Amino acid sequence: MNELIDQWLRHHNEKYIEYLFNEREPRWHTKQFFLYSYRLILRLGHDRDWVEYVERYKDLFRRDPSNDYYGHRSPIDSEKARENSLEWANTFELVGLVGFPYNKSAKEKMLKNAHRYIEEAKASPEKDNHDIMLCSAVKFLPQEFKGYRDWLLSWISEYINTSDPTPHQIIAYLNVLEDSHGYDLRDRLLKKLLSWIKSPSGTSRRQILIWARLSTRLEWISQFSNPDMQKLLKENFFKCLNEIHSIEWHNLPIILEAAYKLSDFRKKESIQNEIARRITPPRFFKFKEIFPFLDEREEYPELQSEVEKIKEKCRQSPSRELCKRCMKEPQGECWIRILAKVTDTTPWTHGPFEIADVVIYTLERGVYFVIKANPITQQRGEGDVLYRQCSDLFSNSHALILYWNPYDTAPMVIERIRRLAASMRTNPRFEVIDKKYIRQVYKQYKEITRNGAPPP
Repeated sequence: MNELIDQWLRHHNEKYIEYLFNEREPRWHTKQFFLYSYRLILRLGHDRDWVEYVERYKDLFRRDPSNDYYGHRSPIDSEKARENSLEWANTFELVGLVGFPYNKSAKEKMLKNAHRYIEEAKASPEKDNHDIMLCSAVKFLPQEFKGYRDWLLSWISEYINTSDPTPHQIIAYLNVLEDSHGYDLRDRLLKKLLSWIKSPSGTSRRQILIWARLSTRLEWISQFSNPDMQKLLKENFFKCLNEIHSIEWHNLPIILEAAYKLSDFRKKESIQNEIARRITPPRFFKFKEIFPFLDEREEYPELQSEVEKIKEKCRQSPSRELCKRCMKEPQGECWIRILAKVTDTTPWTHGPFEIADVVIYTLERGVYFVIKANPITQQRGEGDVLYRQCSDLFSNSHALILYWNPYDTAPMVIERIRRLAASMRTNPRFEVIDKKYIRQVYKQYKEITRNGAPPP
């Protein structure tokens, strides 16, 4: 169990920020990982307050796919049919859980492509994973795809007469029938599924995902809620969990969700506490909120020489009073003033008690900028100073340290700091601000000071 939690947290904490702020639509494994993680967070939220995470996941999924991403995901693609079908299934489930993208035109474009590809899947003689795609559409977006429901149920009824569907298929079929009156078809599917449960086949590595889905996705079926069935699911699930040596990273959250659901109260408390202690806290996601104008595509290389002229401090030893007055009456040019103007906040200013001459700008408790304005090419000297500065900040629980330097810093210096952050029990995070973002912030500052207007 501890290893399962460790693996999920490692992948979640590494991938979340990248996924949240990535303008490109991730492929289906990444999308599935966060879909399952969202389901896990929702289940944790039944027993404790995870409201902030639930809300952030909605923003995570409501990206704008108007870049024609969904226009190139055909379920009958000669090379990626399976992946595209399953990716559409994930997409329908995500929309059913959190809603369509905020952009109306993006919603329309997504639905246009979805209807087009569902028609392709319906007409295709090969239904491997196409049925999963269709089930997801009908289950999670019943109004948008209600015209396919009767056809799908009829197809399922005929299919199970001549074929032996997998447990994963049966679970998908049953979910479509949750709100249906097709009790005869439901009973036939349940009979096949219960037969597999009594005599499961396949390796533990293959079985565990089935046990996880059975225990987390069919709770509405009375047979899967009674104590005897719960005991059987629990025994088989944990038997497989103890036998397998590895789990595909994108399946980690659904397996952890099942482990949590099937655990007793004391173990659930332990899982909750461990995840709450180590999961990346919401304040780690502030970077793009601090600077909402940042654009992945804008470079402004012509500003590099200008940003390199700006120093940490406008003079060698400024007083705190001088820095405070500088916010309204410019006393010189430095990064602390630029950041304050762009974010329209009052920062911690320079003073006599800086840690080894570090300039720390904080927006809120636990979120810091460590500012440098010179090349750091080796570990000795400035590299060691930066290391000590960051190590001091890492002692704060869940600190987010944003390293700001318009010049290059040697990779060995950065990697040493990253390793230190990873080893700390306080779970800090160290992020290097890309130089193109520094240039964008500076450009925004110039516009603000020229126009005398607050940032948008």
